[in-house]
Amino acid sequence: MSLRATRQHKRWVLLAGVLGVVMWAIAVFWGMHSEGFHFVEGKIRASQEIQNRVGIVQNITLPVSGKYREKFVGSDKWVWMTVDVAGDKGTVTLRTALQKENNIWRITQSSIGDQKIDLH
Repeated sequence: MSLRATRQHKRWVLLAGVLGVVMWAIAVFWGMHSEGFHFVEGKIRASQEIQNRVGIVQNITLPVSGKYREKFVGSDKWVWMTVDVAGDKGTVTLRTALQKENNIWRITQSSIGDQKIDLH
């Protein structure tokens, strides 16, 4: 491989890395400003079960290695996400799935580890 080819390869690798970071940042920004995230955030803050675990909820974020996925079919929407919930007594990672049908959101499942959590 020539010196010129090596430089071009390094540029492509660098460009791919930068593009990956930008796409990740856009996904996190999109997720944390989505309608589904705000719905779950309200349910988490109102949940006595979550407050028993972490205390007063101070922060809810999408973790760096977390999952956020949306699926649209017509006017219906499904969202799967992992969020970190931090309170004055600790932090938990919550996995949740929700659905918007006929303009109404509902949580279809939520858990911390293998334990189901009721956010209804």
